[in-house]
Parts: sequence; structure tokens; C-alpha cells
Amino acid sequence: MKKAKIMLTAVAVFAVVGGALAFKVRTPNTFYRTAANGQCTSAVVTSLTTTTTTTVPGAFTTRLATAPVAAPCPIITVRTTL
Repeated sequence: MKKAKIMLTAVAVFAVVGGALAFKVRTPNTFYRTAANGQCTSAVVTSLTTTTTTTVPGAFTTRLATAPVAAPCPIITVRTTL
């Protein structure tokens, strides 16, 4: 009976930790895109994250910024998050 109690406690701990990590992964990020006036000030919420290389699976280049800019958006590399 003691082994079963330990096993159930371990499963519960893993479930809580896994749930916390899964919740954290789905946090959306705010990027800014070029608005009609040519400035990079239009906020868009998406599940993309920045990366430094295009060799990461799901990575691509796009014109977005991580903060508002009074000019057209720069080209950055982002990747999708699940």
C-alpha cells in the first residue's frame, strides 16, 4: 500500500509540473508591424518567438519588431511556438 501511495504522489507531482510548463509555453508575444503611416507601431499578438538562426525548425524571416519604432519594421527571424 505504501508503494502505491508513493507512485500516486509521484504521478500527481509530474502532472502539476507538466501542466505548469504547458501553460507557460502558450504565452503569446506582442510584436509590432508596419502601419499604414509607414511606422512600425501597429501591435499584433502572436505565438512567435525571436531566434538568431533560420536553421531552427519552423523559423522564417519577416518584418516585425519587438518594440514600437518610428520607422518601417526591420527584418527579424522568428519561429513558431506550439
